[in-house]
Amino acid sequence: MNKVVIIGIDGMDPDCVLKWKSDLPNLSKFRMSKMKSVFPPDSISAWVTIFTGLNPAQHGILHSIDYLTNRSKDFSIDTNILRGRTFWDIASKSGRRVCIINPFLAYPPWYVNGVMVSGPVFITGAKDAFPRSILKKYSIPPLGGIVDFPTSNMLWDFFIKSKKDTEDLADFGIRLLKEQNWDLYFITFLTLDRIQHFFWRYSDEGDPTYPGKNCYQNVIKEFYQLFDEIVGEFASFIDENTVLLVISDHGHGRRCTKSLNLNEFLRKEGYLAPKIKGIEFLQPKYWMERAKTSYLNFVYRYSLEDITMKIARFIPKKGELKKSTYITDFDDSLAWVDKNFSGMNPFGGVRLNRLRIEKENLNYDKVRKKIMQDIAHLRDPKNGRQIVKWIRRREEIYQGEFISKYPDIVFELNEEYGLGFSLYLPIVSLNVTHKKISGGHKKYGVFFSRDMNAEIDNMCSSILCVTPTIFNILGIKGDDRFNREAILKNGYSSD
Repeated sequence: MNKVVIIGIDGMDPDCVLKWKSDLPNLSKFRMSKMKSVFPPDSISAWVTIFTGLNPAQHGILHSIDYLTNRSKDFSIDTNILRGRTFWDIASKSGRRVCIINPFLAYPPWYVNGVMVSGPVFITGAKDAFPRSILKKYSIPPLGGIVDFPTSNMLWDFFIKSKKDTEDLADFGIRLLKEQNWDLYFITFLTLDRIQHFFWRYSDEGDPTYPGKNCYQNVIKEFYQLFDEIVGEFASFIDENTVLLVISDHGHGRRCTKSLNLNEFLRKEGYLAPKIKGIEFLQPKYWMERAKTSYLNFVYRYSLEDITMKIARFIPKKGELKKSTYITDFDDSLAWVDKNFSGMNPFGGVRLNRLRIEKENLNYDKVRKKIMQDIAHLRDPKNGRQIVKWIRRREEIYQGEFISKYPDIVFELNEEYGLGFSLYLPIVSLNVTHKKISGGHKKYGVFFSRDMNAEIDNMCSSILCVTPTIFNILGIKGDDRFNREAILKNGYSSD
């Protein structure tokens, strides 16, 4: 019977791997393919897709992590969609012995045919395991995580802690790997993604905020080398008949340096209605919006982000201020930037006001088509460059019972542009948060296989195909949601 070991590394990027290939001797021995993530490529929805084989419109878990608010402790997700429906649950029910370590969001752990160990995400809490005896037998390293948001003077300590957490998790994972004979083994590491978010500009000489030679210059590369060593250590304990895979949920690169202020464009085109009526210059909310923009530019210019984040904790309704919802009349607007599909990344969406469209007897499809055409033609006023890479109706990217969670219009911008909320400023402006969070998600992660006899089908290289690939290796037949092709082609035999 075939066996498989899967190492999940959040945010590992194929371009970074290729860039440092000569310094990654273990990964260089594997077959590699770029693996397309979900839209948008956020860790939460991406890992749920990997676990279940469902696209985000089918599983309905569409959330992103805001590294600027430091309010992730208030974040909660109903993960019942996972319990009993993941690839390891189905493998368990098929009689396979499984070992699952640190699966993102899958907490608290539940019954499996083997071992499952996990921790809470976004809060510091008790680690848990099935069976509970694992907690007494082993010293459990930090799990779940994403609880610390370093300031600039804490970056080195953050790097050291992240490295130690990674090494401790690897040691724990290898110990469990060695002690029993597993049919399916899966472990997830979350630290690389966070390192890239906070350290990117310190190593990217093409970044406009690159500070010059600095002590953080090689932090990201060192983390890739650390994971290469970890992969090599795992490989040394796995026989040649066991398939070893290394996957990531998305890639990583330079976060956008410019902001497309799409709500302002929609306002000027008459699609978005502000709460300001009459003469703008006489309205307090107008000046509040202008003051916000001026202050953020001042913060960016003088690198005062850390102080601003401390002050922001005491500002009432800061979420409304940040996303300009306090100044937007949603009842009177036809369209606006969806707050869950925005932020300083190139993946976004616009939500239409169906109630107003119906009230005014407008044709929904015609309104949507016209707005899509207007957005598609946007160009940067400074250089004439086209801003939008592609734009589509939501039903063109996914089908599923939760498709309404997607905005009516979805799009991807060219990589230097992110999506802003603010009003009464130029259509394109600086991304004033770039110094704080300089690394951002990219839509292609990695898929590595140590099985050199297996061909990687690049046409099927999507995270939607991870679960079918695992089942193909294990010889398990899934239900209708797993009718996609496997990424690896090797004619693995079933029981």
